[in-house]
Amino acid sequence: VPWVDPDTAAARAAYQKELSAWTAARADARMLGWFTDNGLGWWDETLFLSALKQGPKSSLKAKALDLVNAEYRGDLRRFLADFEVDPLPKTFDDLRGTLKRADFRPGFRPLMVERYLEWLADRYYRAVTGEIRKFDSGHLVLGDRYQGYYSQPVVIAAGRYVDVVSADYNTFAPQ
Repeated sequence: VPWVDPDTAAARAAYQKELSAWTAARADARMLGWFTDNGLGWWDETLFLSALKQGPKSSLKAKALDLVNAEYRGDLRRFLADFEVDPLPKTFDDLRGTLKRADFRPGFRPLMVERYLEWLADRYYRAVTGEIRKFDSGHLVLGDRYQGYYSQPVVIAAGRYVDVVSADYNTFAPQ
């Protein structure tokens, strides 16, 4: 996660399996809550482009293509002015196939990346927080502990589900 769809039956089963290993922790009086992850890699552009390269049955690709379709409205020329893809599509529908390569043209970063990232983060936090609350409704859900960089769409989505959002603040300044 988040390289695969975080809200599938398989993903939820994996969350449940991980949580089941921590049954004894629920009774610990010192227990404050559950982190959903630690330093999870929410790499904006990489996640979006990775989704575009997935196979045609991928739900992540379907969402990325929904955003591409909304932006370019089937205009392949406009799309190719902003993106470099391989194989080169002949029609807009060819983007539904598996792409070996998908990159933004230099200097370009579309707003759809933020929309995709917030959608993906929403799916993740809704699913994982739901499983944590089923497992233990008596403690806080602490969310991720973000690395020094964190994306605003991810934090916005997290805020809808978790009780706490935190980030490492490392200045790396000499002491």
